[in-house]
Amino acid sequence: MAKRKTLAANTVETRDVPTPPGYPSEVKILGQTYRIIYRTPLVFPDGSGLQGMVTGRDRTILIDPSLPPHMIRETILHEIAHVYLTHSGFESKYEKAKLVEIFCDMFGSAVDDLTQNNDWPTRR
Repeated sequence: MAKRKTLAANTVETRDVPTPPGYPSEVKILGQTYRIIYRTPLVFPDGSGLQGMVTGRDRTILIDPSLPPHMIRETILHEIAHVYLTHSGFESKYEKAKLVEIFCDMFGSAVDDLTQNNDWPTRR
């Protein structure tokens, strides 16, 4: 399995910010509640940035709140797609081929487009 990058621990000062209006602070995926934390900046130790990250172990999604509104929505959906792919076994099988990131990008863009441009019945 390819070695994953980890977030910078103490190399970059980050701060959590309040949940932006209209965005969720948590989401239920496969019966589990994931917290969504808006943190700026999100960077790897090498200084490269990222838009979001999900950690299944503690069920947390980190999102960079400085993104434009449509990118925040797409990034949340992208990270949710990672949870589904991990659950299905797809993520570990195809991680090296970058198919996972391609699929998650497509999922985030497609679901955001569908929900923003169509009326969907709400299930409560």
